[in-house]
Amino acid sequence: MTIRELADQELSEGLAYLVGLLFPLLIDKKEIIDRFNKKKYIAGCVNHNDVSNEDLAYHFKKVSKLFTRCNLNKVYIKNNTKDPANNFDFSCSPKKGFTCLIETTGVSIEITEKILREKVDEIKKSTAENRKMFTRACFDGRGSWDSTLHMFSVDIDRKEQRRDQFLLQQISESVIGEKSIQLNQREWNHKKHDQMRIRKDFIRTFLNNVGLYSIARKNILLNGLVNIGR
Repeated sequence: MTIRELADQELSEGLAYLVGLLFPLLIDKKEIIDRFNKKKYIAGCVNHNDVSNEDLAYHFKKVSKLFTRCNLNKVYIKNNTKDPANNFDFSCSPKKGFTCLIETTGVSIEITEKILREKVDEIKKSTAENRKMFTRACFDGRGSWDSTLHMFSVDIDRKEQRRDQFLLQQISESVIGEKSIQLNQREWNHKKHDQMRIRKDFIRTFLNNVGLYSIARKNILLNGLVNIGR
């Protein structure tokens, strides 16, 4: 699927999930260039430091079935390593997982960002189910447990006006709860990314109301809650 095709795609739970994988860290992740095919992509990655093959396969199948149900069959889902058999001679991430690729050849990153933001604005105004799927994807792909602050965190872009960060916060809080999200906004020259975090008092609400496809991340959260007596 190309970014132009994504722009024309009717909003669905599957598209909301796809945009949730792509949007939070779009600029800082940069575009992927396939030098062999001379094509350009943005990537919505599912990354794990430690995950079983069974858990990863379950997540992959859930996403694949969701995309099929929502007429998103043109989205290419590949493993994070090189895949020369399907003419993808590049790795999306050094971590174990899989990636949803959207082709952006011939389209500037500014236009790509504008198209995705318009979709996020549409998601914000749409059904609770679309907002839940978007929020699920934000954390399903790269969410991590902060064992010091006891929050569920995901890295997000740091932009000049931070409008997109507040947009992410508003959508997430609409399905988790008011004041459930903390934005960790670092100094502009900080080496680490800004973050969106689910406060510990709302993590069970998140699991019950929004949920995760990733069994590995769900188990990390449940173990973290047990360790802090929640």
